[in-house]
Amino acid sequence: MHGSITQICGKSRAGKFQIKRKSRRDRVRAKLKEVKAELWRRMDGPIREQGAWLKQVSPASSTTTPSRPTCGPSQRSDTT
Repeated sequence: MHGSITQICGKSRAGKFQIKRKSRRDRVRAKLKEVKAELWRRMDGPIREQGAWLKQVSPASSTTTPSRPTCGPSQRSDTT
């Protein structure tokens, strides 16, 4: 799902410049449709195999919804 992210300019709450990530709805929807079809095909298989496959396919979900801004003070690694 890496190709499903578009970077856009925005502002932080403080009014400073910030690069934001936005998901491309058409690509995300197409990927989800593929996953749904494959899950339907694997429906009668063992649950463990289904879970392992789904985990392998969906780690990109954490990159499409960032938990913090892409730049700014929250990205500093120092904790003072």
